[in-house]
Order: sequence, then C-alpha cells, then structure tokens
Amino acid sequence: MSGTTLIQAQLQAHRRSRASASLSSISFSASSVVGGDSLIGTVHLTAPAPSEGAVVTLVLNEPSDPSVLPVSVLVPTGATSANFAIQTNAVSSTLTVTISGTYGVTQHASFIVTDAVSTPSPTADQDSEDTTKTTTPTFEDNFNEGVLNTSKWVVSNYETNNYTGGGSNVTFSPSHVDLSGGSLRMELTQPTAGTSTGAELTSKLSFGYGTYEFSMRAGSTSPSSTGAGTTESGQISSTFTIHNPPPSYDSVTEIDAPEIEGLSARNEDIEWTVWKNSIATDPTPEYKVLANPEEAFHVYKFVWSAASIKFYIDGVLKATCTSGIPTVAAVIDINFYGTNGAEWGGLATVGVTRYMYVNGVRFWAAS
Repeated sequence: MSGTTLIQAQLQAHRRSRASASLSSISFSASSVVGGDSLIGTVHLTAPAPSEGAVVTLVLNEPSDPSVLPVSVLVPTGATSANFAIQTNAVSSTLTVTISGTYGVTQHASFIVTDAVSTPSPTADQDSEDTTKTTTPTFEDNFNEGVLNTSKWVVSNYETNNYTGGGSNVTFSPSHVDLSGGSLRMELTQPTAGTSTGAELTSKLSFGYGTYEFSMRAGSTSPSSTGAGTTESGQISSTFTIHNPPPSYDSVTEIDAPEIEGLSARNEDIEWTVWKNSIATDPTPEYKVLANPEEAFHVYKFVWSAASIKFYIDGVLKATCTSGIPTVAAVIDINFYGTNGAEWGGLATVGVTRYMYVNGVRFWAAS
C-alpha cells in the first residue's frame, strides 16, 4: 500500500470512528436545585469515544440564565459518558434552565432552579439521619479499581514552604499515591525535620450543599490498610473541601472535616473548622475524643446546609456549626502531610514512613 493510500485509509478509519459515536443525551444529578447550589451534568454517547476522545460542546440555551458551566467536556477514549459541574446562582423565582450539547448531533436537557424561599428547608431528621442514603450518591469513589480514576481526581504535584504554618516544607508527590491494595493509600516521609513528602488528591468537580462522607483511616506506620500501626508526631491526616484547589487554597469556602493530628498528646482529638471568606468558625464542640483513629477506618460525615454544618463520626452527631456558613461550591480535598511544630501536628519524626488510607468518598447533593 502506497503512503498516500495508507494516509487515505487512516483518514477514512478516523472518520468512521467519529461517525460511530454521537451525543445520545444529557442527564443531571438532580431534577431541581436551589439557586446557588451546584449539580452534576453527564453527557452520554451512543458508542465508546474514539482514540482521541470526544469533545462535547456545551451551551446555555438562554445566555441570561443564572448558571455557569464549562464550554465543553471531554469523554475519554473508550468511555461512553463524562461528568461536568454546573454552578447555579440565586434566583428570585423558579425557572427552567436548558443546556444544549453537541457532538455529531445536538441534544437538549433541562433542570429547575428554585429560590430559597419557596424551597422547603430540610427537617432535623433529614439533616441528621441520612434520608440521602435512599438515593444514589451524586459523586462516589471507592478507590477499588487498582488505579486512580483521573476523570474524577487531580493528583497534586508541587512544593510549598511551611505548609499550613506547620513548620515543614511539604512536597506533594504523585509517587506517594497508591491504589494497588484495593483502597487509596497516601504515603508520608520526613527525610529531615523541616522537610516532608506527602500526597494529595482534589476532585475535578466542585460541590455545594449536601451530605459528604469519608471512610478514612488516619495516618499510621502500617503499610497495609488492615495491619497494625502507630501514630507518630509530625503529621496531619485530613479530608476537607476548599473553594480554590491547591496551590492557591483560597478559603472562600473551606470545611475541614476532619483534621487529625499526629502529635501523641492530641491523637484522640478530631478537629473541625469552617471557613467563610478566610474567617474561621469552630463548631461546638470543636474537638471530640475518638480513641486511636489510626487503628481502623471510621466514617467522617458532614451535612452542609444554608443554616448549619453538622459533623458526625460513625453516624453519631458530634459537633454543629451554625454561624459563618460558606455558600460557594468547593472541590473535595484529601491530603496527608508532615509538620514540625509543637502547636500543630507535632514535631517531625524523621525517617519513619507513615500511611493514610481512604476506601470511600461519597457526596449526595441537597434535594
């Protein structure tokens, strides 16, 4: 086959590949949402995306609609769907938002945005005891596929001096993220007192009001998720939300839920902090004793609404915040890093490798 003929054949195959897949439909994580909350849209293809992926362009049918969405979403090679984030704004009355997507053909889908006044507030029971569990999570990852789902997560790869004021120059390294054992394992090393290498993941999508759950085993010396291990001074295990992903960490919205120190004198304290526009509010109580959080997995949950943020451990309400509640959607952040200070995380434990584990992250958007 001549070079010209080969090129023509490749072009024809490429055209056939593109023609075999087109946009089938668009769906949403909720049929209605309170203005100011976020939701997830999903584009669905009629066939797996070709080798170069499928770029679905997105547009609001009415440019004046109070919602923000990306101009396009990439469906990865071989996949038939991909998610994208939608951030709504406050409205004075109920309206219908219609989104059009185009890949080969154009499809339309709609959801309803309501004003907060006309939307019933959740009852105390709904807020605290998981009526969301009867529905499919808006976002979920059990980290049990052996490799990281990069359509959901971004792995941090940067260095920052005196991270969180903890006295350690921290490097977040992709090599310290491992999923080969059936769960997410984050590794922390401290080669010197003032330096450490840890790990961090952030979600690609931002989320607003709703229920968040993290099944997490705090950092210990155990190299397996079920093995014995001890906590060490000089570390922080944390799951939280943050408005701007790293390395900027702009705390327009930040919900620390929780942060667990490695300092031996405080290793039974679970700490929560709520930030709105860089101003911190501590829930009541701010700390709650949980014996040896590094020995086993525990479920750390918080329910975020306009009126409050409620924090739970293993299904039991432990703390509540009712002031300084943030309103802007944020990404999910999971990180494990070193410290070297007497007040936060403890002095470094040089030369001892530690591991933090997560085997589930779930989010249910507020109904």
